[in-house]
This record gives sequence, C-alpha cells and structure tokens, in this order.
Amino acid sequence: MTEAEARNIYRVRGALEALAAEQFAERADDAMIGALDQAAKRLAVAYDGAAIAEMLAAKRHFYETLCLGAGNPVVMDLLNRLNARINLLRTSSLGAQGRLAVSIGEIQALVAALARRDAAAARQAAVAHVAAAADAALQG
Repeated sequence: MTEAEARNIYRVRGALEALAAEQFAERADDAMIGALDQAAKRLAVAYDGAAIAEMLAAKRHFYETLCLGAGNPVVMDLLNRLNARINLLRTSSLGAQGRLAVSIGEIQALVAALARRDAAAARQAAVAHVAAAADAALQG
C-alpha cells in the first residue's frame, strides 16, 4: 500500500467515525452511553496490557458499540473493510512511542463529548483521533 492510499483510507475512516460519533450523540440512550463508557474502560485496560491482539479486539468492541448506539450498521461494515486493509498500519500506530496514552486520552475525550450528547465536539474528537493515528502510523 502506498502512503497516498493509506492517507486516503485514514481520511475516509475519519469521516466515517465522525458520522458515527455524531449519530451516537443524537440517538444513543443512557444504557448505550454506559455501554460505550465500559467499552472505553476495557480498551484502557487492554492498552495497559500492551498485547496487540487484545488491543485490537477491544478497539473493535469499542467501535461496534459506537456504531450500535449510532444506529448505523453501514458505518461499522465500512470501517471493518477499511481496518482490514490497514491492520498493519494500525499495529504500527499503536506501537508508536507514547501513542497508547495519547490514544486513550483521545477516546476518553470522545466518550465525554458523547456523554454530554455534544454532537459537534464528538465529531471533532473522532476526526482528531483518526488524524493522530494516521500521523503515528505513517511516521513509523
């Protein structure tokens, strides 16, 4: 995969995750907000363990929960397709020096915006998270 292709995939991923975040803020009930918070906590624990397979599984669960609360299975399907194409880059991104702590902070900012039902802030947090992941992956 060329760098240009990878950058395009990350841009599309950012747009899709931003849409899911916006829709989650608009549509998710309190139980789903709680489920997303639990998924984010599971992700933080996985990041502390630093086993890449566990991190990827916890990330997948987080995004499945986000898309379920957004009521948009199409976004989840498209994200799964994109992630299958960039798993090697995603592994590189997560392995970048200091990236895990920054990444979980970005996820926590997203969850906080969603808990406030602030669609604009959630959209912005999702885009920022994916842009930072792209930078980390493509610098490696």
